[in-house]
Amino acid sequence: MPLPFRPTLAMTALLCALGGCTSTPMPTLPQAGLPGNWPATAAAAPAPDLRHWWLQFSDPILNGLVERALTDNLSLAQARLRIQQERVLLGTVDSNFLPELHASSAGVQSADGADSFFQFGLDATWELPLFGRKQASTRIAQAGLDSATSDGQAIRVSIVAEVVRTYVELRTAQQQLAVQQQVQVLEEERVRLLGERVRLGLSAASELVPVQATLDADRAALPQRQQDIEQAAWRLAVLLGQPTLDTSLLNTAAQPVLAPFAFNALPADLLRTRPEIRSAEAAVLQAAGDLGVARADIYPNVTIGGAYIFSANITQNFIRDGDFHGTPSLAPDIDLPLFDWGRRRALVHAHELALDAALTGYRQAVLEAISEVQQALAALNGQQARVQQEQVALHTAAHSLDASQGMRHLGLASQLDTLAEQQHQAELQLELAEAQAGHDLAYIALYKALGGAALPAGEGS
Repeated sequence: MPLPFRPTLAMTALLCALGGCTSTPMPTLPQAGLPGNWPATAAAAPAPDLRHWWLQFSDPILNGLVERALTDNLSLAQARLRIQQERVLLGTVDSNFLPELHASSAGVQSADGADSFFQFGLDATWELPLFGRKQASTRIAQAGLDSATSDGQAIRVSIVAEVVRTYVELRTAQQQLAVQQQVQVLEEERVRLLGERVRLGLSAASELVPVQATLDADRAALPQRQQDIEQAAWRLAVLLGQPTLDTSLLNTAAQPVLAPFAFNALPADLLRTRPEIRSAEAAVLQAAGDLGVARADIYPNVTIGGAYIFSANITQNFIRDGDFHGTPSLAPDIDLPLFDWGRRRALVHAHELALDAALTGYRQAVLEAISEVQQALAALNGQQARVQQEQVALHTAAHSLDASQGMRHLGLASQLDTLAEQQHQAELQLELAEAQAGHDLAYIALYKALGGAALPAGEGS
């Protein structure tokens, strides 16, 4: 509750001067190492969409999974609560520098024990926000909110990336399982035909051994594929905050395929979306706030205090005699550091070093961001080249199979030759599926390095 005390205009000007001239200025974040010379994305290439990058897969099921994870994931729910907590704390900073009014009562005895008194009083205090203390406290609270926000965004980035990654792995395992089942059918037919040739004495028994061994190995691999599919479905359940498995995901569906895109370089400002950099900025703000408080502590702490105490003599029966007194008081309380000034000055120096360390940490976060993004770009380009090579190899195998089938119709090739070509084509399909998954995962890693994820409500469209 505010006191009726009103400072004069001259006093207000003096207090503002004392508060402003000693406040710690916010340091400029270092620009050395920022990738300002990165070329912008080519006009012909689509601009990277950091907020909805998974839409590039054009998979409605995946889109629904991401939206559900952003709504129901329990780690994200915890992060939202922490952000709300820090926002509440930030809103209480100003109240710490407003006048406070307290009421109290007590029974008091005189020194000789002859009389007893009942005292009731109102006392008020007002700590003046001098020497930048309020600004520093605001920075500390804002740093807490910024840190919680960056942590929350880091969780969002990770959750989105893990949902997309797990979905890609699930569909890839399903695709590979389907192809392996086809391969198994072809191998069983080869074993049957070779067994017939061995029985007729047209082939040696040794030719059947490696084919049978390959068939047995592929049969043994099928349960592992099934296990991979179920484990991926359970990981998605956890990411979506569900205690049960979504059995619809176990139904085989096509492997996600990225829509055509191309970018070899990215604008420098995209790195500003990385939660790690935002966290480093919050650490700088926290260090600046701590330094401001330490500097304010080397100056006097001025508090204006006032009280009005009512006292009644209970022993003398104050109701009958009307013995009821009130005493007002108003005086400043000045805490001036004397003998521990050196310790406080040492703390200022320590916080100055902490601020320098935070600025260095910011530079490190930027450098790590540059390195991670560049590595992700290189991996994406490499995986894209691998997919193209596998597609060429599969195209060549398809022509070879057509030629083999044509030779068989002419009686120049056997069914075993055709089966071998079909098996080779199926094996190339497996390799293409693996290459496509590698390309998708590299794409996911790139956007995770860029800090790509849908923004929380209220932080942009």
